[in-house]
Amino acid sequence: MKRTIVTGALGFIGSELVTRLLSEGTEVYAVVRPSAQLTRTLPVSDSLHIIPCDMSRYSALPEMIPTRDIDVFYHFAWEGSAGPLRSDEHVQLLNIQYTVDAVRAASQLGCRRFCGAGSIMEHEANLYLPLPTSVPSGAYKYSVAKLTAHYMAKITAAETGIDFIWGEISNAFGVGEISQRFVLSTIRNMLTKKTGDFTEGRQLYDFLYVSDMAKAFLQIGERGQSGWSYFLGSGQPLPLREYITRMRDTLAPDFVLRFGAIPYAGAELPAAVFDTSPLVRDTGFVPEVSFEEGIRRTAAWIKMNSL
Repeated sequence: MKRTIVTGALGFIGSELVTRLLSEGTEVYAVVRPSAQLTRTLPVSDSLHIIPCDMSRYSALPEMIPTRDIDVFYHFAWEGSAGPLRSDEHVQLLNIQYTVDAVRAASQLGCRRFCGAGSIMEHEANLYLPLPTSVPSGAYKYSVAKLTAHYMAKITAAETGIDFIWGEISNAFGVGEISQRFVLSTIRNMLTKKTGDFTEGRQLYDFLYVSDMAKAFLQIGERGQSGWSYFLGSGQPLPLREYITRMRDTLAPDFVLRFGAIPYAGAELPAAVFDTSPLVRDTGFVPEVSFEEGIRRTAAWIKMNSL
């Protein structure tokens, strides 16, 4: 690829993708919120152009970016992907509109392809919410917003004649993440405590180190088939308890695991959801970092930064 646009370019995965694109000689227009704190340092490069633009002003991007010869528009920007804002319907509804605005801006900029960042939580919403016995938490508003943004963006891409690819993020983790999500909170507990409470951990999960997630997005943006939604994972889904046990064995062999101490009421996703064969078939994707190596790197980073 010669030239790309990346929204959410200072985010966890977005910044990793920008770094990877630049390393491969791609010119990058990195779209960031004007008020964003530079919590992550992007590489210094003549091929990197910082475009301050709030999500509410994506319709103005064609005026801010001078070129019209762009290969892929990557859209990662999303407010409330973790924490209490997952349950804020106003925030999540705006995210849907901003995603549609991003597709329209991509089309007006002459981008050949639009590649959006989805979530495995889309499948959980589809499976759990229709059940008559479901009692969903407010966090499902995020899941539904991702699912709705996916389909609204796909429709808009068809209307505007731009190729559309959607990447479903499994569970990305690694150096640079600052949220309270599962992997980081579990690593912190294993480094500082003697025991940990978990669900039974029978539900399937798949984890992918952040550099591999960026690699997967680069490849689907470049080689993915238009109209496809690709699950981005390691290709090795396992019961969550097995991943937790591997984390314990890697970091703190004496840490006591209390499986079943916490009830689990969410959906148990079928193995078919975790199928990476379309990703491998169309892009040749192969992960570079093993789960254990990723855990070691992340733990070392947490210790170094006293997180």
